Amino acid sequence: MIGLVSSEFIQLTSENIQESLAYNITKDFVFPFILALIGALAAWFVFFKQIVNDKKNEKKAKKEDIKNKLTYFSMIVNNAIENSKGQNENISLLITEITNSGINFVSLPKHPTYDLKIISEKIDIEDYFLSYLKFYSKKNKMSNLNEFKEIIDSCGIINDIFIQITNDLESKQKLEFKLKDDYFKNMDNWCDFFGQSLVYLNENKDPLLIELLQVNNNSETIKYISPNKIIKAQYEKLLIPTIKILDKAHSQQKEFDENLGNLWVLTSQTINIYNNLEGAAFQIKTMLVEQNNFVDEQISLLEKASLKIRKDFFKE
Repeated sequence: MIGLVSSEFIQLTSENIQESLAYNITKDFVFPFILALIGALAAWFVFFKQIVNDKKNEKKAKKEDIKNKLTYFSMIVNNAIENSKGQNENISLLITEITNSGINFVSLPKHPTYDLKIISEKIDIEDYFLSYLKFYSKKNKMSNLNEFKEIIDSCGIINDIFIQITNDLESKQKLEFKLKDDYFKNMDNWCDFFGQSLVYLNENKDPLLIELLQVNNNSETIKYISPNKIIKAQYEKLLIPTIKILDKAHSQQKEFDENLGNLWVLTSQTINIYNNLEGAAFQIKTMLVEQNNFVDEQISLLEKASLKIRKDFFKE
């Protein structure tokens, strides 16, 4: 009997120990591990979700940045077109004024071309080009590349032409100033030689006096002409009639004294100066006409190439 009780007690005690050990293992190791695993999974999920959200936000920010860049680009392109039209219209007006003013210099009114200069000289072309390609379909990559290149090239060409025109006009102005200075110096000497020639011809009862007196009468008619027309009037009323008279006399074997000889040479030289003035005006006008037409062509190309981006992004 005692042995049976003892056996049962030992069995019961053994079971209690096993249950206690399992409980402790579960409590001390399994549960904490499961909780830790759950915590790790939860943390990983939160971390993963944060990464996904960050990538979404980053992607959204990049798209927004691209849109902002293209919006700005479309604005300066549109302004560049208007700049180009305004300045080219000024060039057209200048051509008309040069036609009316003859040898007199006419300045070119300035139209703001800052946006044109930004595209041609300042923006990061590669950066805007990549934004352009990223926004528009990659399937039409070559087409988009050509459009963007046409925009940049046209702006650059127009900008260079406007700069060249300004430089050419400045050179023409300097040349005109020098030629006019030479012209008026010559005319001062011409008047002296002309007067001395009249005295000599009068003293010698030379028939040439009558012809040159007719030229002298012309000088009275141009005294009150406005300064910007005096050179042309002197050319037409004094220089050309004088050279015709002296050329004719020389062809008839007439001998010239020193004054008449100097008058003849100086008249020819001064006519050449006037012709150079006219030639400079003609050259600059011819150049302006050619450049004006070329800029019109470039503006048309620019408008066509930028039509898509201005339609998509430029909102007045």
